[in-house]
Amino acid sequence: MKIKASVLKLFIKKISLNNAINTINLDFNADGVTSSVKDITQVAMTIGKLNIEAFEDYEAIGRLYIKNTQSLMDYLTSFNDIVTLEKINEYLIKLSDEKREVHAILGSDLIVNNIMEDTKKLDGMEFDTKTTVKFGDFKHAQKDMDYAKTETITLNFKDKGLMLEVGEKGQSDYFLNKIDLPEKVAESKVIMGIYFMNTVSVLCDEFSIEAKTGMPLKITEEMALMNFKCYIAPRSE
Repeated sequence: MKIKASVLKLFIKKISLNNAINTINLDFNADGVTSSVKDITQVAMTIGKLNIEAFEDYEAIGRLYIKNTQSLMDYLTSFNDIVTLEKINEYLIKLSDEKREVHAILGSDLIVNNIMEDTKKLDGMEFDTKTTVKFGDFKHAQKDMDYAKTETITLNFKDKGLMLEVGEKGQSDYFLNKIDLPEKVAESKVIMGIYFMNTVSVLCDEFSIEAKTGMPLKITEEMALMNFKCYIAPRSE
């Protein structure tokens, strides 16, 4: 099958949260490629689908166990445009174009043991707050976390605003960024760890956030060729 290397790399980048989750599944089904995994600490869970339309030609070859997402993304980066993907056997795939070949060893279910086979219960979660934001809204908060040398950020939803707080006011350097929301939302407060910014970093532009105090945060991005969801468990006060 054939696909733009950059498109397949982007899908893997999203599902793995840019290699924060090192092992993933790629299930080549009749209606596209799906993946659903959790990180080793079970803080973040990602679910995604790459549509058939992303491929120049497509084959439902079943499940691939990817044992090193960073390596696979690096291999895909080495191709300029269209790459051919072939499943040689259960433990080997070939990436190629007219001038280059890469033979990559796959894992197995013993190594890639962080797959979520049933995600329906996640879809049943109820949230108080749902709104739409943009990737660029978080650029200052990311730097603020670096300035404060912290992995924690607090999201406060109130009225038509989202406040991003980094640090402890009066106890450490403290940073506040305010995002204007398109509509009024229910009041919610969620404390997030590093996986929140890992998730934001793989998004492209506009995405939705769903929240409820004390509950996991849900981030959803819908694109022309793929869609992506991430559930992130909150930190305690």
